[in-house]
Amino acid sequence: MKKSTAKVLSVILLVATGLLAVGMAAPQGSRGRTGRSLIPPQRVVEEIPEITVDQLGDIDLLREEAMATMEFLMEQQRQFRQDLRTQLDSEAPDPFEVGVLVISGRDVTNEIRTSQQDFRETFQAILTSEQLESLKGLHTTLNSRRRSGRRSGDFPNR
Repeated sequence: MKKSTAKVLSVILLVATGLLAVGMAAPQGSRGRTGRSLIPPQRVVEEIPEITVDQLGDIDLLREEAMATMEFLMEQQRQFRQDLRTQLDSEAPDPFEVGVLVISGRDVTNEIRTSQQDFRETFQAILTSEQLESLKGLHTTLNSRRRSGRRSGDFPNR
């Protein structure tokens, strides 16, 4: 093997190993890196003032669609990670296949981000501006309680 080819292979394997390590350290399931769920808990949604039955129905439908999409994408991401681990653990990893798996995993990650953004935009479009402001206030309260060590399920007294 030529020296330049060996160097390229080493770089690819190093990058792939780093990405694999980061991917394995990332939380699994429907929670993001910050520990926040993509979809607001039902209790939070119910705390939004003057939310209508129609809005709740739309949010439930949106929630179901988002969960189905996220489960599908997360399963794809897990499969790419497993395939990458298998390839890297093999006696002679194929650098081309490793590169394809790394790129495919990155593409799924981008699809997840797009799906999350689509959910947020659609969710916000369902709410009125006053309801959005109330939701932001609830998030601020919940985040400050998380930082202070209080349970995230605690809600402010009304």
